[in-house]
Amino acid sequence: MKKTLLFFMLLWSVVVFAQIPSYYNDVNLTLTGTALKNELSTKIITTHTTNLTYTPAVWDALRLTDLDPNDNTKVVLIYGWDDNDGDITNDRTRDKTLQDTGSGATFVWNREHVFSKSLANPPLVTSSAGAGTDAHNLRPADRTRNTSRSNRKFADGSGTASYITAEGYWYPGDEWKGDVARMMMYMYLRYGNQTLPTAVGVGTPVASDNNMIMLFLEWNAEDPVSAIELQRNPVLEGLQGNRNPFIDNPAFATQIWGGPQAEDLFGGGTPDTEAPTAPTNLLASNTTSSSTMLSWTASTDNVSVSSYDVYNGASLVGSSSTTTYTVTGLAASTAYTFSVKAKDAAGNESPSSNTVNVTTNASSGGTATELLLSEYIEGSSNNKALEIANFTGSAVDLSAYDLRKATNGSGSWGSTYQLSGTLANGDVFVIANSSAIAAITSVADVTTGSGIVTFNGN
Repeated sequence: MKKTLLFFMLLWSVVVFAQIPSYYNDVNLTLTGTALKNELSTKIITTHTTNLTYTPAVWDALRLTDLDPNDNTKVVLIYGWDDNDGDITNDRTRDKTLQDTGSGATFVWNREHVFSKSLANPPLVTSSAGAGTDAHNLRPADRTRNTSRSNRKFADGSGTASYITAEGYWYPGDEWKGDVARMMMYMYLRYGNQTLPTAVGVGTPVASDNNMIMLFLEWNAEDPVSAIELQRNPVLEGLQGNRNPFIDNPAFATQIWGGPQAEDLFGGGTPDTEAPTAPTNLLASNTTSSSTMLSWTASTDNVSVSSYDVYNGASLVGSSSTTTYTVTGLAASTAYTFSVKAKDAAGNESPSSNTVNVTTNASSGGTATELLLSEYIEGSSNNKALEIANFTGSAVDLSAYDLRKATNGSGSWGSTYQLSGTLANGDVFVIANSSAIAAITSVADVTTGSGIVTFNGN
């Protein structure tokens, strides 16, 4: 009887959750940007009064937080999508009593650290209660599917199924990408530099906070809060003392970091009609016969700047989430006039920056007969990149080429990377390690975890 009563109480909490929870009574919800981030961070840290033990407390918690709303004998499995196709590894639900006890049984579920333990710095541990046993970061998962995810970073994809991407990352599936994003945002606010979004996901860093990536802001907006997420928050507040603010109101993410507008579960608020200030101090540097690097001083906004649009005269050249942009594909000995405008998440556009006049260098004359590796970057850690240049006199189909790496000049190709796309004459193509710093990834044409951009000089 007690279990049945608890089940209906959980359903009731989901149905009536329409007003701002009293949990936020002492939080200034009108704040934006870093001020709101810091206030919510302080709230979830100070109210986290109970650290759960990994065994048995987390097992017990997940049987409540992730109880199937349609069947209180089961838990819902993250990354799963089908109970009826005969493949148990992609089941969406599982008998809640079938937790993984190490017996070797196939039809079991275990505890998935959505922010993988080894990707945290220092790594999350479960031997003592703390960050590694925070149930806001733990979900039931099929054991085999959990193993498939392993410690792979999250990356963009599409479709119902969760899967390993071509680059070796992990796409959680359309149903789960919003859950993942909101959990990663919670972990960032709760544990700070130990659990950075850039350490667990692959994407473009946000201009206002290089630790956050646009991928999670997009997933948060594209996949609305689910009944399971709404069910988890009040249960975990009862067990741990704190809540995940981004489940209560996904629009907090937009208020803090910008990006696409996420749903506002706290009532819509006042529409953002204030445009960012104009970027200033636009400069050009490293000009060649076919490219130039632009840099500028960041704009400010009442919420957050989400991106910058770069113009040549009245023509849009490209966009950047940082305060630099390399314009490529320019003609030699040609004059250009560049400017930049800032945008916020609501689409408000700033006035134009100052203009900068650039005349590209004269061509060196002659043409190459093939593509060439024109730059090799070997920085510390994962700060690696390769640049391919085309001076053949015409555009080249890159799909006819692959990059290969041999170790110690042995001639044995240990890593191969297939290229794609078209490289214009006089242009360059940059391939960077996806875990490199923003200064590298922001100018890359493609980022990858492939071994082709993992090297140390040998």
